[in-house]
Formats: sequence, structure tokens, C-alpha cells
Amino acid sequence: MSTDQPTNPHDDGRRVAIIATDGSEDAVEAAVAAVSILRGDIRLVLATAIGEPPVAGEDAGGFEGSSVTPEEADEIEQELRVAGDAALAATAHGLAAGPIEQRELIGQPAKAIEALAREIGAVVIVVGTHGRGPIARLLVGSVSDHLIHHAPCPVLVVPPSD
Repeated sequence: MSTDQPTNPHDDGRRVAIIATDGSEDAVEAAVAAVSILRGDIRLVLATAIGEPPVAGEDAGGFEGSSVTPEEADEIEQELRVAGDAALAATAHGLAAGPIEQRELIGQPAKAIEALAREIGAVVIVVGTHGRGPIARLLVGSVSDHLIHHAPCPVLVVPPSD
């Protein structure tokens, strides 16, 4: 059965740009730059990834048992969600625009943002960069580096202004 209605309730037919954020000053700055660059009829989606919360019992340490109790796992997940909400709120506030769709993703940030871009058919992903050197990027990885090589659409990397 065919339908002309979008299957995603947020899909209004406009092109979609993802603004990835961790709530940092650099990320908010990148979001503001993106809004000034991405003119026209485009739907903005703010996205942040909170990482995988631990699951009680899955990290069993042999005779000692799990190192995370169910209560601790719930507490950690709640802390991650609060941090994700704060990142989205800081970026939305920095944009000072009308209502913007916000997505809190679970998982490794680069892969979660890549998956979201595929899911919603994004035409561009905007990310800020912390300006780390090559050694730090090698050790901790880089969301922007991963997205440049694996995203299904162009990636706009906005460097810090200072």
C-alpha cells in the first residue's frame, strides 16, 4: 500500500540538517555558524549522544560478581540523560531560534550520529571541533574524523574561533 504521507512524524518534506552537540562552547558556536550558513527551507535537528549506560550484571568480575548494582546502573543512566538534556538545552538556547527538534542518542557519539543521519536522510551534519592535536585525536578519537569518513552526507566541521 502506497501513501503520500511521510512515515516519520517529524518529516515535513524539508531537507534535514543535523547539528551535533555536546553542549560545549565550541559546539554552540558551531551551531550558530551552521544556522547562519544553512539558509533556506531546512529542518534543523539537534543531536547529542550520551553513551551506553552500564547494565548491571553484564560486567561480572568473576567471584566478585557485578561491579555495578542495578541501582548504580540506573543512577549512571539518569546522570547521562541529565547531561544529554543539558547539552541540547545549552545549544538550543545559544541558537535563540524557535522550537528545534532535539534527539538524545544512545551509543558512541560518532556512530550514533552517523546512524541518525542515515535514518532521517540528513543532507548535512554540522559538528564543532575542540581543536585537539593529532596525539589527542589518536588517543581519544574524533567524532568529526569518523563522520567525515563514514557519514552518508556532507559534514561541515566548524573549528573553534580562538
